[in-house]
Amino acid sequence: MKKILYYNWTPLDSPDGGGVAVYQRNLINSLGGYDVTYLNSGYTYTFDKKLRLIEKTYPDYPDIKAFEVVNSPVLAPVQQSIKNIDIYLHDESLYKLIRNFIISQGGFDVIHFNNLEGLSLKVLSLKKDFPDTAFIYSVHNYFPVCSRVNLWKDEAQGKGHNCNKRDFAECAACYKSRSYKGEVTSKIANRYKDKDKAKWVALKITSKFYTLTENDSCDLDLYRQFEEKNIEYINLYFDRVLAVSQRVKTIMLEHGADKSKIEVSYIGTAVAEGQMGCCNAEVDLEEFNMIYMGYMRDDKGFYFLLDALKNVPPEIAAKISVTFAAKYDERTQRQDVAQIMELKRIYKNIKLVNGYTKQNQRELLTGIHLGIVPVLWEDNLPQVAIEQVAYGVPILVSDLGGAAEVCNNKQFVFKAGDRGDFLTKLQYIIENRECLNDFWKYSMHLVTMDQHINQLNRLYEGLCQGKLAKRAPEK
Repeated sequence: MKKILYYNWTPLDSPDGGGVAVYQRNLINSLGGYDVTYLNSGYTYTFDKKLRLIEKTYPDYPDIKAFEVVNSPVLAPVQQSIKNIDIYLHDESLYKLIRNFIISQGGFDVIHFNNLEGLSLKVLSLKKDFPDTAFIYSVHNYFPVCSRVNLWKDEAQGKGHNCNKRDFAECAACYKSRSYKGEVTSKIANRYKDKDKAKWVALKITSKFYTLTENDSCDLDLYRQFEEKNIEYINLYFDRVLAVSQRVKTIMLEHGADKSKIEVSYIGTAVAEGQMGCCNAEVDLEEFNMIYMGYMRDDKGFYFLLDALKNVPPEIAAKISVTFAAKYDERTQRQDVAQIMELKRIYKNIKLVNGYTKQNQRELLTGIHLGIVPVLWEDNLPQVAIEQVAYGVPILVSDLGGAAEVCNNKQFVFKAGDRGDFLTKLQYIIENRECLNDFWKYSMHLVTMDQHINQLNRLYEGLCQGKLAKRAPEK
């Protein structure tokens, strides 16, 4: 039985980590015939701050051997060590720790990284120590070429915009100053939030003190080294790089990734099992139902969409009902909620739902004619696009990221941030309803988890060439 080590920065049972964490759990649940070990790093910190590796147990994953790096010098997500890129570039302690861990486990046939956050650069060079182990990296975000992972610039200044230029001198200005010590202290404090209130309060105060008085800094040239070294090490030490969309592959190639090693691997999803392949709503009704699912965030295109909807001709808007399924805080996002409710003046109906879950997703999407995915950043492969198409909802998407690959039809793709182009495409769809049925002639056949597992099986077998990895070198 082949031995596989999976890496991601969050613990298996953590609510953090977004879609990558969900995918990692789905993958482990679906994979059969392998001896699986899981490792995470950059998440847990303790008072003694001693770097070590601990074994963990997860009741929902009784057959998985799991370990965690505690007190990693590289915090995850990477935004928490944004001013300490020099640690990522030069630390060797994680390399030594994980090398010894691999030796203690008797080596692995495959080491599959679903993230690089929480690690240091030299960890990638472990391939030199274990040349017969297959090293695979799935690119779920843009960490290798962007120290904030999403190629989204100037958010701290309130003027965020997509950024895919190698303008390293401006990288340092993307974030407000963040304190490395303060972030570590805050992580320690969070462990005591429900256990020791007094200790938690004291630590939170200390954390605020650090943040206000200490500005960890970083030489601007380190941002250049961050990208150049990441690409160099990925090209040298990974046997295969899996991009979750064609757009992700293109961006990696533009930044110097080895084209002989990178391939597209659309992730498998549970909703793809029951994909309809046709509209779930009758397209010839006079009413027209649209939905936005996601976050009330600038990079997700939420504010762009609000502005665009205000400019839909009144005679058309009067026939449209819009559902916003977006998680929000009633206290801090009153203005966002108010902007949504203002649309009631011109639209047939406006509905606001505080987020969505697996349980209410099908109900929300039933009777919806069109989903809107208006992202302003290179969103790798938006899960909401896949979910809506699976439930029989055509999508109108921006041309950034991987969503356009899901619909695969220029009629349903508009130029990101271009209000005029969005309104032109939307009006055409509303006035030519038959194109909603035509959507399915071109849309991607969504990848099921079984299909994805089969692809990975072929990859693992091909790279291992039927051989067990050679045992690890001596300590």
